[in-house]
Amino acid sequence: QQTKGLVMRLNPHGSYDNTFNKIGSATVELAELGATGDNAARGVAAHVDSGLVVYGDFHDEGTFGTYAVRFNEHGTRDNEFGEFIVKSDRLPVFRDIAVRKKDGIIALVGGQDGQGVFDGEGVIVLLSADGSPHPLFNNGQPLFTKIVPEIGQNWTSCTFDNPDESKLIVAGTSGGAFVTDEMHAVCARYKLTGEPDTQFSGGYVTVNTSERLESTLNVQVTGQNKIVMCGEYWRDRLSLPKSGWIARFIA
Repeated sequence: QQTKGLVMRLNPHGSYDNTFNKIGSATVELAELGATGDNAARGVAAHVDSGLVVYGDFHDEGTFGTYAVRFNEHGTRDNEFGEFIVKSDRLPVFRDIAVRKKDGIIALVGGQDGQGVFDGEGVIVLLSADGSPHPLFNNGQPLFTKIVPEIGQNWTSCTFDNPDESKLIVAGTSGGAFVTDEMHAVCARYKLTGEPDTQFSGGYVTVNTSERLESTLNVQVTGQNKIVMCGEYWRDRLSLPKSGWIARFIA
């Protein structure tokens, strides 16, 4: 009667890797939840020492939140990493994760409701390799952003920049949970202190055409240090996406 996040590890030919938790899979148990709480895993990233960082969201008797936990290479929970939790009455959700290769710093991005359903607020978290809030990023606190002043935005993708991974690039869609006539794609670059990098076109760029609406799916940095975003086109707020777009920016 309780939903739990699930992480699995497979062998190259597709069978369960039984060296992972002895059965090839493991469930996410959150101390934050009571007997009636549910959680769902949404994504995973390889971490240092063959570990896996899993993120997802939960709800329990009217409390909503999003989390990150770590499993070691044998499929058991890494209790030294602990549980990182962001919770509020605005339905916070993590939607992507990035791990810095040189030291295991973890970035998690997503969003939550703003003042209303058409208003969004981005959420950015930076964790040290041990799962604790990184003390230099926004004084160790989650960063709630409203890059688009009128309606805010929700972040859907993130990556560290190249070549020194000293900046965090985030991409998302303006607004909140519903499509509006003002929906468009947004990409921002942050210093690892949590401040917008104003050298990046003042801090952020948009993909915003007059004939269509744009939502964002993903962002990556190429080996030539170019930022590439992609997403979907909507004809109008009452339709479904019927095509896609891709854009590249000089980092």
